[in-house]
Amino acid sequence: MTLSREASHAALVVRLLLEDTPPRAAVAALDWTTLLQVTERSSTLIRTVERLAALGEPAPAFVATAVERERQRVREAFELARRIAEACDARGIPALFPKVFQHYPDLGDDLDLLVVSPSRRVDAVILEGLRAARRPGHWGSRIAGSVSYQVEGCSTPLDIQHGRLGVAGEETAFPAILWRERRRVVVAGLDAFTASPEHLLVLHGVQRVYGRLGIDLADVAAAATLMRRPLAWDGILDTAAQLGVLPGLGAFLGYVEQIHRRLFGRWLLPPGLRSRLPLERWGGIAFHNGVYRHPMIRVNGALYGRRLVTALATRRWAT
Repeated sequence: MTLSREASHAALVVRLLLEDTPPRAAVAALDWTTLLQVTERSSTLIRTVERLAALGEPAPAFVATAVERERQRVREAFELARRIAEACDARGIPALFPKVFQHYPDLGDDLDLLVVSPSRRVDAVILEGLRAARRPGHWGSRIAGSVSYQVEGCSTPLDIQHGRLGVAGEETAFPAILWRERRRVVVAGLDAFTASPEHLLVLHGVQRVYGRLGIDLADVAAAATLMRRPLAWDGILDTAAQLGVLPGLGAFLGYVEQIHRRLFGRWLLPPGLRSRLPLERWGGIAFHNGVYRHPMIRVNGALYGRRLVTALATRRWAT
């Protein structure tokens, strides 16, 4: 199968992020303009350029300028996260940044803070001393219990999620689990609580397929990196089953498996574990218009239909 220029560059980026040495032909065909477009959209710019430099492919000036601009954005976001983490610690507010370190030295488009309490009144305490303006929300963010702020000195929006996760705020039990099993991590001067590797993978299952048009390239690489590590898989599957998101986790991991096998010729998960997950009933996935796209209507219809039935049956869906 012949890949489009965009898709071939996406495949190159995944290889680089997983610390693979890509085929010479892929590097020889590198188009820096296309690469910049793919990586800026997918929160992979800094790592990709660093890996290429290590392979003897220095970036041209216009890409180097974009990299420095992105580094500055990450520095600003980490400084804001540091101040918020210190404020939460000082005031005894249970809160964590579940995904802040997963793409480092890159960073996603938003800075996500999960507050275990469902009350939004805590925002004023967290943001005390900061010049923060509430950004216009939409019905989805209101349902999901999320409020977005623009803080002076940080170009990255701060999204505060209050006691719930999921597209429609359906996951009300997961925040307490994330907090209970949290990890304290220090990176680049940021000392903050974050999700455990196992629960970060479950979080991908909650957030990356349900209600989504596709899967970001950076999330594919992040999940594959986690899946290559020794993980407590019994705990992962038990948590996903408890939350009713095992089909969503299976769909997400199945897509990551497809991409990994296409690039590397092998599965990530061992057969015994593959047999315990619903990996192969969701159709194909291909890179198009900036993300890995799946059959959205069919997949989301099946997943959310099951999720809604489960949530209503167990009365876990927040109202």
